[in-house]
Amino acid sequence: MELSKTVAMEIVKEISQLLNKKLNIMNDKGYIIASSNPSRINTFHEGAYKIISENLSELEIQEKDLDLQGSYQGLNFPIQINDSIIGVVGITGNSDETRAFGNIVKKMTEILIYGKVRDQEKYNKKKIREYFLIDWITKNDTVYNSSLIQRGLDLNIDIQKPRRIICFDISITNKDLLLQLENKVILQLYSFDETNLIFKQSNSLILATRELDKVKLNNQLDKILKIGTNNNAKIFIGVSKVVEEYYTIDNSYKNSKHALNIQASKNISGYSYYNDLNIELIYEQIPTSTKNQIVEKIFSKFTKESLKKAIIILKAYYNCNCSIKQAADLLNIHSNTLQYHLNKIKDKTKLDPRNVKDCVILQLCIDFYEQQNNPIY
Repeated sequence: MELSKTVAMEIVKEISQLLNKKLNIMNDKGYIIASSNPSRINTFHEGAYKIISENLSELEIQEKDLDLQGSYQGLNFPIQINDSIIGVVGITGNSDETRAFGNIVKKMTEILIYGKVRDQEKYNKKKIREYFLIDWITKNDTVYNSSLIQRGLDLNIDIQKPRRIICFDISITNKDLLLQLENKVILQLYSFDETNLIFKQSNSLILATRELDKVKLNNQLDKILKIGTNNNAKIFIGVSKVVEEYYTIDNSYKNSKHALNIQASKNISGYSYYNDLNIELIYEQIPTSTKNQIVEKIFSKFTKESLKKAIIILKAYYNCNCSIKQAADLLNIHSNTLQYHLNKIKDKTKLDPRNVKDCVILQLCIDFYEQQNNPIY
């Protein structure tokens, strides 16, 4: 392995501060890549090269040895990882003073480097796993065959098991807290089932879960929504139908994204199941500019404030299943006052809120208006 300059510099700073000694770390070609003395960085250290080329266990450099290019008085030790010398660590100073720290510095350096190597390996495995999930779940040009199945098994992922795809978007005013909140959601999802498959795609968290029971899944999603509530954030969730065949999972991913976008358009924390959607699926296919034009055209005779009031009236009326009494009670107005407002809307729009045909258009306008005037953070 190649010793990273960044890692080497971190180690020099850490050990130098701890032991109050001047250190140098050389790479496997004998060049100083990290030092307590910045002027020595990128210079050749012949003593280090001698350790590497002759496979020495240590090299003490005294005043008489200073003809070794780039070498100062002190002790130098090979850095060994998996029985291979990947570099050299040197302690500058009088040998009597540095010898007591020699093996300690060598071991500390090797332990710190080994820790960095393990962290990098863990990170690399995580990225390989994420790339596989992205290829399998989100791409429509992936070749679904036995090779893909084996790739999954090599990563301890059985792609042939039935799953649901669930997409999460987190909306929070404090963007600095977004990553913390994502991590909380991820930890909660793993607590439900440690075999859950989770990755990030664009701004969404994607989950492939083996929890197929809708009641149990709703309970889990409610706990996720509570995380948002407790952190002053909104969480929008889209849920696909059960995926029985691994080679149709990209369609389920798209369906989950559709359901997510519809939930997000409401600007209300919650979850939408793709199978439960009907006319809402059409909404997403209509451009925002077209939605705005429809509202402006139908309510062209309304001011901004009177339009807002009309939407409130219509929404209450339709939420109460067109019951004048219930809607009037909800709005805290007299039934005759509500009738007056409905007649006024009919006169100005030429659409009767009580007419089945016209109410479909007016309900569309309510949804389009709310999407426009309740934007996501």
